[in-house]
Amino acid sequence: MNDEERLAQAMQNISHNFKKVIAEFQKQSSCDLSLHDCRVIEYIGENAYTLNEIASFFQVTPGTMSVHIERMVEDGMLSREQDKKDRRKTIIKLSSKGLNYYRMLHEKLMEFSKKALEVTSTDEREKIIEIFEKMARIDLK
Repeated sequence: MNDEERLAQAMQNISHNFKKVIAEFQKQSSCDLSLHDCRVIEYIGENAYTLNEIASFFQVTPGTMSVHIERMVEDGMLSREQDKKDRRKTIIKLSSKGLNYYRMLHEKLMEFSKKALEVTSTDEREKIIEIFEKMARIDLK
């Protein structure tokens, strides 16, 4: 296997483990959130974003994201409010229910990260984090 194939396989395995963490969270919290719901909740966190910012991050159209956001608002996970600086904009953030799920989910993800780092030396950790940060900045367009 060449380096590209090894990297692709490793990223696929990490993604699979991430999905297992989400599935464990879903089971333990008895919530009816999809994987995408969990990703939206984790992305928004304790911040607030416009619909376009969220759609851009997930690389979908604002229309597609709008349908998803609307369902999450109806489910009580998200709230909308008018931007105080620009009344044409709507700000989306987690509701108190969504924030509660975010904190539980974030804790699970931090447990996963801790386990991942426990199998590495201090030098390896720093290199891994630097490499992941570089990979996160890759523009795939």
